[in-house]
Amino acid sequence: MPIGKISTSIDTLELQLPNGERVSEQVESLGSVYALLIGSDVLANDSCCFILIFDHSLWVVPDSTAGFNALDKQLPNLIGQHRITTARIDYLPFSWRARRFLLGMEGKLAVKSKESVSDIEKIMTVLTEVSED
Repeated sequence: MPIGKISTSIDTLELQLPNGERVSEQVESLGSVYALLIGSDVLANDSCCFILIFDHSLWVVPDSTAGFNALDKQLPNLIGQHRITTARIDYLPFSWRARRFLLGMEGKLAVKSKESVSDIEKIMTVLTEVSED
């Protein structure tokens, strides 16, 4: 069952967190996106999530979020494919996970400080680079 919800319009992204709180950001403040493939080949515990990096915050949007598939289709049109980086990571930091046990690798729907992206950038492998176009 999906937890939380994300929706898009031509100029706004809105996130409804599991606690009912709603957060919105303008599409123009979305600088870049990580399409993050999470999981270890050894444990076969794959999941994915988007890391949306705005001017002053970032959103962690796991694939269990309602609206995830629609966002996946709309993102290239909203910000351009050249601003979406695909990356792989064996595991998320514990504070980024929905469940904190070893096999619980799914991301937790959350709004974080923009600076917290460094928590994952140092442990992920970039598969497709963002171009400067």
